[in-house]
Amino acid sequence: MKTQKFELVKFRDTEIVCPVEKEEIYVAIRQICKALGLDNGSQWRRIKKDAILGRFVVELTTEGKGGRFTNMTCIPLHFLNGWLFTIDETKAKPEARENLIAYKLECYKVLFNHFYEIPKMLEENARDEYGLLADNRKIDEEITKLSANLNQTNEAIKIQKLRTQKASNKTKITKLKQSKWKQLDLFEK
Repeated sequence: MKTQKFELVKFRDTEIVCPVEKEEIYVAIRQICKALGLDNGSQWRRIKKDAILGRFVVELTTEGKGGRFTNMTCIPLHFLNGWLFTIDETKAKPEARENLIAYKLECYKVLFNHFYEIPKMLEENARDEYGLLADNRKIDEEITKLSANLNQTNEAIKIQKLRTQKASNKTKITKLKQSKWKQLDLFEK
């Protein structure tokens, strides 16, 4: 495929020039290998053998300086993180090793949060929300009972307190829902 469109993508502290073909952003394997000091050929072979990555490798042709055409072996950008996670850091050049190790550590944390912490947080929020809703049902029942005897001042004050507590619970429920979606949005980006 011949491409003329490129997009600058920020990856950690580096900007990568990525070719775009049919609305898909790609990353050139050679470019990443060069930055990490990896052997391009061996990485290309590893990617081709990979059950997932191998299905998405494409050859893109770009026009360079002086009208020269260059072939680039690429994978879609959304596979970059997974590929980098599989790279043996001992194969990287020494000056890139620490960054690769830090990156892989970050990947482990992100995977843990995605598969463990977020579901746990959602479950806790659901329990909290359920408890507040149950509390509101009890408040409603008590308000109904007390409303029949509104002529007594103490019961009117108690009804007002219960209504205030119910409003507070509704606010907490709204905040829980907003917090849940904000935390989920962090992983969509």
